[in-house]
Amino acid sequence: MFGDLITEDWDRRTNAIYLRVFIKPELLQPGFNLGSRFKSPDPSH
Repeated sequence: MFGDLITEDWDRRTNAIYLRVFIKPELLQPGFNLGSRFKSPDPSH
């Protein structure tokens, strides 16, 4: 994901897309994964 300040329109656009597409409540559900390499941590720990 993005690791710097959001200072330009392209930065805002890129981050808005990341937030809209990837950041969802399902990410916090136990067992949810974004593929074989990226699994959600257990929220109870």
